[in-house]
Amino acid sequence: MCNHGFFGDGVICKEACTCRLRGDPILRSYDGNYIILSGTNKYQMTKHIDPRDECSFNVEVKAGHPKHILGTTYPRFLEVMVYSIVIHLDQHGRAYIGGSSGTQIQLPSNNVLHPGLRIYKYRNYVIVDTDCGLRVGFDGEGLRSVAVIDVPPRYKDKMVGLCGDCDGKLDDLRTAEGVRVDHRADKFDLIANSFKVDEFSDKDLPAETQA
Repeated sequence: MCNHGFFGDGVICKEACTCRLRGDPILRSYDGNYIILSGTNKYQMTKHIDPRDECSFNVEVKAGHPKHILGTTYPRFLEVMVYSIVIHLDQHGRAYIGGSSGTQIQLPSNNVLHPGLRIYKYRNYVIVDTDCGLRVGFDGEGLRSVAVIDVPPRYKDKMVGLCGDCDGKLDDLRTAEGVRVDHRADKFDLIANSFKVDEFSDKDLPAETQA
């Protein structure tokens, strides 16, 4: 058995591809590039690009402004799509099926929604753990919110999103179209805007959902 953060058969273990996002949103890609998110839209963090694969996954993050604090954003919630299930990870340890208006999940939920899916709390994090190797953790605490995504190295070069492709190269400062923008002063906005999944902004949320 491999140690935490590694994948393999216990004899040959390889380090996981890990992407982290924390508020005021700074994202560290799988390969170590840093990207600053300043908008309040919903963005694609990471997506497996083969939809035919049973383990195909997609993770999106909604950034938002804290109440009464201008010019600052934070990871408001995550949505994890795996096994054809949408899991919404919200602030303060809440998790829902299908979105914030869906059914709240009573934790732990092990192999209930799918034989290969476990959702549970570990310290301050709500963890979505799968037999496919995808592991997503979210600690939703306003400006202190942290999201962590671990995937096996076999997904190298098979992912898109703000987290990059885990190819071992510091070349993730590029748009969704593959254009490198590391030389641009507005590179972070260009990258983030290219990975927007909709125009869902703070004004579309009822006040009680805002942290």
